[in-house]
Amino acid sequence: MIKSMTGYGSAAGMSGDISLTVELRSVNNRFLDCSVRMPRMYIFA
Repeated sequence: MIKSMTGYGSAAGMSGDISLTVELRSVNNRFLDCSVRMPRMYIFA
């Protein structure tokens, strides 16, 4: 039986001048709460 659904993962990559870091965190919660942080120049409105 699963007692906890807490988890964490991260990865980083680079291609030319572009660097990307991704972090995923899961805490005991049955709802999705998504948060994205990036420089303003990449945010599309």
